[in-house]
Amino acid sequence: MTKERGEILIVEDDASVSDALTIVLEDAGYLVVSALTAAAGLEKANAQSFDVIITDIRLPDRSGLEVIRETHMNDPCCVIIAISAFRSPQLIDESLRLGARVLLSKPFSPSEILNWIDGQLAKKR
Repeated sequence: MTKERGEILIVEDDASVSDALTIVLEDAGYLVVSALTAAAGLEKANAQSFDVIITDIRLPDRSGLEVIRETHMNDPCCVIIAISAFRSPQLIDESLRLGARVLLSKPFSPSEILNWIDGQLAKKR
C-alpha cells in the first residue's frame, strides 16, 4: 500500500469506535492501522513509523498514558491524540505532559478529529 495523506495508528479497545474512526480516516485518504490493546499498539508503533497515533486513555491491559509516553519517547515528532470518555483537568495535563497534542472527549464528531489531524499535520510539514 502506498502512503496517501499519512499513516495513522488507532489504539482503541472498543471495536465499534475503532471501526468508525478507521472508516472516517480512510475516506479522508489516510492509511489506518488499528490495535485493540496497548501492547498491540506499542508493538505496531515500534515496528512502523506513523504520522499520527490516536490512543484511548482507558485500555484493558495498560493505560493509554503509557502508550503516549512510550510512543512520544520513541518518535517525538509523531502527532499523538488522546481520546477519553472520562476527562478531567489532571488527565488533560498528564496527557499533554507525556506528549499528546490534545485530549479529545468522546464522543467527538468525525469533522472534529479530521480538522485536528489535518491542522497538526499541516504544522508538521
